[in-house]
Amino acid sequence: MEELIGSSPGDFIFVTIVLAGAGAYLTGQTQAESWHGWKHLIPFALLLVFATRFLHYALFDGVFVAPLGGLIDLVWISLLMAFGYATTRASKMVRQYPWMYERAGPFGWRDRIGG
Repeated sequence: MEELIGSSPGDFIFVTIVLAGAGAYLTGQTQAESWHGWKHLIPFALLLVFATRFLHYALFDGVFVAPLGGLIDLVWISLLMAFGYATTRASKMVRQYPWMYERAGPFGWRDRIGG
């Protein structure tokens, strides 16, 4: 398993799941709060994957270029970044335009009928 992901499972959980996951979620929230489009998430996701792989390498003597580990990092970071972006954007639309929109689930909003 260590050969595939480039670090031990404990290090992988701490760096990728916890640290990078929290950073990705907060990055998604920040991009939504600043009204940037979802395309702005792509370079941030790639930078965060690079930083995550570097932390595995520098702190835990892991492999910097581990294709499967990098792919897992990218998928996890992208999912959490998109989750943070979608939930924050939906909250912001409903909060900022309450006369126009109402909440439609955790990720969306809809037009108010008769408003």
